[in-house]
Amino acid sequence: MAVNYDPENMFKRPPETGLIARRMTQKMMEQNREFAAEMQRTKDDLRRAVLTRREARNPPDDHIELIEYLLNTEAEDMQFEMARCRPKLTKEFFKQLDTIIGRERFAPKPDEERVAELDMLRQYLEEGVEAIDKAVVSTASAADRLKKLLTSKDKKAMILVRACKRRRAAVLGLLDGTREGGGLGYVPVAFRCPPGRTHMLLHNLRVPN
Repeated sequence: MAVNYDPENMFKRPPETGLIARRMTQKMMEQNREFAAEMQRTKDDLRRAVLTRREARNPPDDHIELIEYLLNTEAEDMQFEMARCRPKLTKEFFKQLDTIIGRERFAPKPDEERVAELDMLRQYLEEGVEAIDKAVVSTASAADRLKKLLTSKDKKAMILVRACKRRRAAVLGLLDGTREGGGLGYVPVAFRCPPGRTHMLLHNLRVPN
């Protein structure tokens, strides 16, 4: 027979399992919050250090000095410096860089390590400049399209016209690819453009059997 009567509290009750679990969970959450806050502080400190380091440097205008400046740039700062120095990375700059590479490569006692560094810098800058220029053109084109759309009196018609152009370009690409594949027949392709502008295109599409 179980007896629960204990007016003098002589028998201590075992701790509740759920209460222990909740306290452990709460403690872990507090530790996780402290850890996350510490990680965020560390990240902020590193970011401030990077910004301070970048602001302390000033890219030179002279081509030879700029080459040495880029060679002495930290790897994590290279993309930033390349974007900042893009106006200085002209044809004349690359010509000067090629001259230095040729001079080092055909020297009586060439420094192979320096030649490799210069070659790597040349390739990295060339690819980076191309990527930056493409990004600038893409951003500018998008901005121009958005400006034209926002200033258009009939925004809905403008959206439909652009959608029509994209669809026409996609279908023409498909037709050209299919024509090279082989087959027979003419296939009419209709483009649904804004009202009153439905165009029919007859293209020599060779349909595979």
